[in-house]
Amino acid sequence: MANKRNHVTIRAKKVKSGYSLFLDYNRTETVIENGAAKTRRKFLFLGKVVKHNYTKEKSKRLDPEDKDNWHYAKMMQKQEQESEDFRRFPEMGAQINTHLPNASFIEFCKKSVDKKSNPSTYKAALNHFTHFIKKTRLKEDISFGEVNPNLIINFKEYLANSVLAFTGNKPLSIRSQYHYLKRIMIMWHEAMKREIITHDPFKNISFPKIQKVHKDYLTVKEIKKLRDTTLDIESDLVKMFKQAFLFSCAAGLRFGEYRDLRWDNIKEWRGIEGAAIDYHEEKNKKRHFKPLTQQAIQIIQRMPQDTELVFKGLPKGVSYINKVLKKWVSKAGISKKITTHTGRTTYINLLHDNGVDGTTISKLVGHSNLATTMNHYFEYDEVMSQASDSFPEW
Repeated sequence: MANKRNHVTIRAKKVKSGYSLFLDYNRTETVIENGAAKTRRKFLFLGKVVKHNYTKEKSKRLDPEDKDNWHYAKMMQKQEQESEDFRRFPEMGAQINTHLPNASFIEFCKKSVDKKSNPSTYKAALNHFTHFIKKTRLKEDISFGEVNPNLIINFKEYLANSVLAFTGNKPLSIRSQYHYLKRIMIMWHEAMKREIITHDPFKNISFPKIQKVHKDYLTVKEIKKLRDTTLDIESDLVKMFKQAFLFSCAAGLRFGEYRDLRWDNIKEWRGIEGAAIDYHEEKNKKRHFKPLTQQAIQIIQRMPQDTELVFKGLPKGVSYINKVLKKWVSKAGISKKITTHTGRTTYINLLHDNGVDGTTISKLVGHSNLATTMNHYFEYDEVMSQASDSFPEW
């Protein structure tokens, strides 16, 4: 006998101010009360009140003041119906590991974030996602079985229109929307790799389109200014970071890569000790070997070798480090937006400015394709213009 579909229904309860809307799942659920398991009908109160009981007066025209609350209830009904269908009918798209249908996606994300080498963006993304779940579902958790494409679409719209609390009453930038949605997708795909779940609610989701943004980089003159600039108060951490950042400008490593760089990553190259590095890239975890510039070698040679790390004591996150960097740049008289990633951008642009071709630069920094190097670091428009100007006359 085929399973009968459970329809999620909008219902209304009479209260002093009108009718409180809730969802009736038309099934029971097991809950724990005072240490004992009890079975009860499953409901979800939406926290929305309307003037009239539209569930019974279906032909009644919506009062303008009720429109938003009623549409919210309809949106939640559709979302929950999808979750119920996925739960009961795996052939509809949610092939869930039968042992883990109720596993917490939020808890999985928290554990995943803790293992990231640079967790700040993941934490921010998870904060937004948790806030979204709490606002739309009136709870702070969600299981894998409840996540479906409609919920992801609603989260995407939430990021675009509703997220104000974490941004000082300013809307999120398109770039932030893109990265937060992508971080949640990455953690979901991690769960898929572990076979906790097999369906992908992100499969047909379109991501916000990021406009190309000019990235500042440091000129040789500005690097020398930074090198010769001393802050009023310099702790051991600040001194170490200054050397590490200058190394990044000369070697093109990301913050997480030079923060975790160990002495056993420093290799011999063409008979010169310490002239190359053999390390794992932060983004794709691929092993990468590359020769160092003379400037990078000189910095390495000045570092004490009393610990495993070349640049010991750097923090996991970049919040404090970026504040230090801002003060350092300001005192050096440089009026550019400089972050920890600017060292990598500087390395790429200085190579380009000195005649190194894009393909070689792409290999040196470990980009999987040339387009990443061309589009995100130096002015691709200028390169294309020069190529066009070099076309022979006829």
